[in-house]
Amino acid sequence: MKILKLGAVTAFLGLLVANAAEVPPRPQDDFYGHVNAAWLATARIPSEVPWTGPFVENTLAIQAEVAAIIEDLTERPSDFGPVGAQIAAFRQSLMAEDRSAGIRSLEAVLRDIAEIEDKERLVGEFCRLHADHSDFDPNAMQPGVTPIWLGSRSIPSDAARQALFVEPAGSGLPDAPYYVEPRHDTVRGAYLAMMSDLMGERGIAATQSELMDVFDLEAALAKARLSEADRHDAASTWSLERNHSGPIQSFDWSEFFAGCNLEPDEWLVADTGYFAALAELIESRSTKTWRNYLGWQVIRRYAPVLSDGTRAAHFGFFGGVLLGNAEPRPSEEEAALSIEAAFGAEIEKIWLDRHFDPAIREKVRSLAEDIRSAYGRRIARSDMFSEQTKAEALRKLERLTIQVGHPDECDPSSPTKLLPSDVVTNLMALRRASFGREVAEAGKPRDRSKWYAPAYDTSAYYVRSTNTLAIPAGMLRAPWFDANAADVENFAGIGSIIAHEMAHAFDDQGSQYDADGVLRDWWTTEDRQRFDDEIAKLVEQYSAFEALPGLRLDGRLTVSEAYADLAGLIVAHQAMLASLGDRSEDRKHAATSTYLAANCRMKRAIFRTQLLERIVATESHAPAKQRCNGPVAAFEPFYDVFGVGKEDEMYLAEDNRASPL
Repeated sequence: MKILKLGAVTAFLGLLVANAAEVPPRPQDDFYGHVNAAWLATARIPSEVPWTGPFVENTLAIQAEVAAIIEDLTERPSDFGPVGAQIAAFRQSLMAEDRSAGIRSLEAVLRDIAEIEDKERLVGEFCRLHADHSDFDPNAMQPGVTPIWLGSRSIPSDAARQALFVEPAGSGLPDAPYYVEPRHDTVRGAYLAMMSDLMGERGIAATQSELMDVFDLEAALAKARLSEADRHDAASTWSLERNHSGPIQSFDWSEFFAGCNLEPDEWLVADTGYFAALAELIESRSTKTWRNYLGWQVIRRYAPVLSDGTRAAHFGFFGGVLLGNAEPRPSEEEAALSIEAAFGAEIEKIWLDRHFDPAIREKVRSLAEDIRSAYGRRIARSDMFSEQTKAEALRKLERLTIQVGHPDECDPSSPTKLLPSDVVTNLMALRRASFGREVAEAGKPRDRSKWYAPAYDTSAYYVRSTNTLAIPAGMLRAPWFDANAADVENFAGIGSIIAHEMAHAFDDQGSQYDADGVLRDWWTTEDRQRFDDEIAKLVEQYSAFEALPGLRLDGRLTVSEAYADLAGLIVAHQAMLASLGDRSEDRKHAATSTYLAANCRMKRAIFRTQLLERIVATESHAPAKQRCNGPVAAFEPFYDVFGVGKEDEMYLAEDNRASPL
């Protein structure tokens, strides 16, 4: 039997289950289950969401704060100037009992689609319909109402410049296997039933044969797309088209851009193979099938805001079948989510005034610099890579921009006329304004200070093209950060998150970009091979994990996040130890035990089976248990502090433990 270090025993006394009969697993066998045993025994998922845990709890709390702000804006719109009137009108249209005006607007869109008679106009309609209707849909495999998403981004080979880009879009199911694999037969049947109900109500694809033609087209588009794992190779993913002389000559780019009144000289293409397949599908499938496909995508886009029946049918599949939710969220909450998505900048300012202490920003900035210093020491001391590669890595780390809390200036939304009775027209107007802002960025220099999420968001992120990481104010609350908590808790929380995002600069994807965000190979050949060998260890480790009996993770899909989780755990721990100074080994062991437990509690979550299956199929983040146990099993101090040996289930052979940069 292994004997824990004294400090580790002390740190874990409070983690035992209240009911002594429910003995938690040993930390050497299942660290996640040990740390979270009491919570796992009692946690329940609310009926209107598919999972729960600290992330969900904080997200729902912030959404309630935002909803209260929206309530104030709609009750006293004149107190907030023109935006107050806009929000009040938008909310009224979202909550209106009489949806007839919106239904008439939708029918007008469907009539326009029905008038498409040839393939040339079809391609132009892809762009026009995208500009008018393609808002992000978290339910869909790819957002959008056409097979193409159009926006602006930095050019990978010249990150200082921005250009238009196109990428795959417009599929309703979560992943290509959902269209073909036997394990998803039930999901496919429910999807087809929803399609039949919603399309039949609008007189589209009236026969079973026509319905299947639309489904088969969706499936063909989904299967033509690179998998998320394959897209990790950026050099193979992106192609720059100039003056219609790029590799995809079979697609009518002039007609496509004309649909949005655009005439670009250059644009980026993500996944050239997909667009070659799309050109073939345009020719091989009938114009009627394409019309029905576009009609279906538009209906799917607006179903949640039409009649009670269409909303129920949409939820029944996307909320019930795909996620396992027992009931939809209240209409008021759904309306608040739509409003904050459209007026985030205005709501952000009020939220910051009400709910964020500016002093926290400087505390977290200081902690972030401690993390940067620890990461720099780790790179400099590495004996795995050459001095040339380490110098490039240190330069990238030094140039990395760390954004904390919120942007210094909020960019308000464009004034848009909104109607209190027509929700579809309002959503179209807001979408056009958003699309106009997006494509206007093409040709402009990149803005390294830009934020890609509102301040009240609860997800940190790293942007490869600008070498920037952001920690929104919504994350600067417990369990991620608590100004009154012990330092070790904050290093385990927000510290490990900051280190995680820094690590994305050096993961299998971020390592392809240099300090300036340019797609450039800055590694020596030998160092890249050694790095790839470490990546392969993570792929093998995570591919062995089962989320459900018989359902294994795809290590290629999860490797970027697995890398960042491990590097984040290591680097924040090293920063935490540095903050302790010259303390005793017992004190450091106790701090390490507390650190690991706090980090693992932060990640805990329970999922409905439907969502867990979707995570395994499509999500780069592993489920909660694997996100805790995976990095811990490769973390050397864990073995020392907890006396882990070969006979223990958490044991990972030394040669199989990845060592990230």
